[in-house]
Formats: sequence, C-alpha cells, structure tokens
Amino acid sequence: MCKMKIRYIKYPADIVLCIVWSTILVPIIILNNEGILRIILSIPFIFFIPGYLIQSALFPIRKKVKRIEFIDRITMSFGLSIAVVSLIGFILNYTPWGIRLEFLLITIFAFIVSVGSIALLKWFKTEHHMSFVLSFYWSKWK
Repeated sequence: MCKMKIRYIKYPADIVLCIVWSTILVPIIILNNEGILRIILSIPFIFFIPGYLIQSALFPIRKKVKRIEFIDRITMSFGLSIAVVSLIGFILNYTPWGIRLEFLLITIFAFIVSVGSIALLKWFKTEHHMSFVLSFYWSKWK
C-alpha cells in the first residue's frame, strides 16, 4: 500500500472550491426548481460555505500560530453559516422583495463571493509558510 500526502500550497484550494461550488449551484437552482440534486447541493451552500469563508477571512494563518485546528474550523463554519444565513433572511424580510428563493439565492451568493474575495486576498497576503493549507492523505494499493 502506498500513502501519499497531498498539500495545496500555491493557492487556497478550499476557498476556490467554495466559490466554484456556489457558482455552479446558482444556475442549477434557477433552472431546476424541483429535484434532489438541488437539495443535495444546497445543503453546503446554506450550512457550511458562508461560515467557512468568514473564518477563512478572519483566520488565514495555520494552527501553530493562532491555535485554530481543522476541526475547530469546520465546527465554526456550521455555526457562522447558520447565523449569517439567518441574518440575511431577517434583513431580506424587511426589503420590498421579501424572502423569495431568487433574492435569497442572489444575496447569499453575493455574500459568498465578497467574503471569498476577502479571504483570497488575505490568504495571498499571508506568508506561505504561515498560511492555512488544505492537505489530506491518499492511499492506494500497489
């Protein structure tokens, strides 16, 4: 068995993946009003991605410096996402458009793109040996 460690050092693969996921999801939701694909792809869009990008913008540094480990990042992402999406829904309730699927989708997508851009800028401004990088082990049989 061969074990291999994959690390994304030159670019933030996690932040880019969150933005790409959201970008792919928007046309799927608009074109496919019913279906299980929309539900499956929407769960991370609502419950994970906004919070993950917020904490990526706030804490772009690795765990050895600020003591935020990967499991803390994941846990914080769920809590922040629930808080942010609830706040967006609350604010949209008092606009003339109300809480409709299209406006909620566009507002959350705009939030994700803006916070994701801030997270990307902060990641690239941080020194590469100190920035948080996504890494995982991959093993295959020989």
